[in-house]
Amino acid sequence: MLQDREPKVGDKLVSLTDPEARRHKHGEYYDGYLVDVSIDADSDLICGIEVLPANGDEAANAKTLIESEEAAHGNNIESLSMDGIGYNGAVLKALSDDADGPQVTVYVPAKEAPPRHPELYQADDFTLNEAGDELTCPNGEKSKTRYRDKLNHGSVYHFSTKQCRNCPFRAQCLPPDNPRGRRVSKNDYQAQYRAAQERTTTAEYKEIRKQHPAIERKLNELVRWHDGRRVRYRGRLRVRAEYLMLAVVVNCKRIVRLLAPAPALQPA
Repeated sequence: MLQDREPKVGDKLVSLTDPEARRHKHGEYYDGYLVDVSIDADSDLICGIEVLPANGDEAANAKTLIESEEAAHGNNIESLSMDGIGYNGAVLKALSDDADGPQVTVYVPAKEAPPRHPELYQADDFTLNEAGDELTCPNGEKSKTRYRDKLNHGSVYHFSTKQCRNCPFRAQCLPPDNPRGRRVSKNDYQAQYRAAQERTTTAEYKEIRKQHPAIERKLNELVRWHDGRRVRYRGRLRVRAEYLMLAVVVNCKRIVRLLAPAPALQPA
C-alpha cells in the first residue's frame, strides 16, 4: 500500500519478507512504501518519481528529484511548488542556499504559529552575537546557558532568575506567573522561514499555487486508475521499477492528449 505523506513513526522492521518496508499512518496504519512524484507544471508530464519507505523523508527527497531531472534533461529548475510538508527549514535551505546543489525558489504554504504571548518581547527583540553562542536581551543582559532544541533545528538561550528578577523590562518580557528567567529560542533556519512567509503574500505565489492541484490529480490517476495503491513486488528497487513503468504509461496518455487536436465544437 502506498501513500504520499511523510509518517511520524519510528524506523523499525515490520516484515521479514520485505525488510525495506515500513509502517505509516495516513487515515489508518499500513505497511509499505510512499511514492514521491514531480511533474512539469506546463505539460503535466511526470518528470521524476521516487519510492521511499513509508517513514521516508519526502520533503528532503525533493532535492533528489530535482537533481535527477536536471541531470536527465539538462534543464535548470528555477521554482518548485510543494505542499505543507515542504515548510521545513533544512529543506528550504538545501534547495535555495546550497551553492553545490540546485538553487530553487520554493513556494510552500507557511505554517507559522502565532506566539503564545504576543504582548511580550519576541525572539527578534533579542540580539545574537556573531559566534551564535550568546544572546543579549533588551536590558543589555547576556544569556548564561545555551542548549539545542529537541529537533536540533535551533538553540535555546537561558537567562538566569537573578538576571530577570529586578529587570525594569520584566513586565514586557515574562508573564506575571513565571518566577524564573527568560528562555529564548532561535531557529537556525529563521531566514528561510521568513523568506517563505513573505513569498506567500506575492501575486506570483497565488498563481503558482493554482497549478499545484495538478500533482494531486496525477497521484490520483496513478492510484485510482492504475492500481497504484497496492504493489505487486517486494523490495524498494522492484517497487520503484513498477512505478516507473506506471509513470511511462501515464505520460504516454498525456502525450497523446497534448498531440491530439482539441475537438471542434459542433453546432447544436
